[in-house]
Amino acid sequence: MIKKKYRNSFFLYGKRDDQSLYLNINTTPLIDVLLVLIIMIIITMPIQLNSLDLNLSQGQEGSKIRDTIVSINIKKDDTVFLNGKEIGKSRDDIRRALERLYIDSPEAFLRLKVDANTKYSSIVRILSEAVRAGFKSVDLPSTNRESS
Repeated sequence: MIKKKYRNSFFLYGKRDDQSLYLNINTTPLIDVLLVLIIMIIITMPIQLNSLDLNLSQGQEGSKIRDTIVSINIKKDDTVFLNGKEIGKSRDDIRRALERLYIDSPEAFLRLKVDANTKYSSIVRILSEAVRAGFKSVDLPSTNRESS
């Protein structure tokens, strides 16, 4: 047991009266950590809510080739071409063209071709409009940097 003369020199031991001892716990660092965690959750929540769900399938060599392949070209000035025909830059024009295409051929396979230095927001805009129109399959061809 701790001798009486050393009992008051330890910072964890405080003395209320002669019979009971209590521990002094500093809760300030705990509260600081909790506040930082709450701020991080508040900052990251809008990022998680504004997302586009994409199901990426694994390509197989023996997969069935679709008959209807529609080419969508996006130029770096945000002009969109559908099978070589310009459909415009506005979101309404793109939506109407994709809805007409879906009504004509709902099983069409969209192939998205993008110029270099095109904004990422333009690509996401086309993908979201294609999903809203009802398309399920979009091909995003990539180039191999090692071979070029």
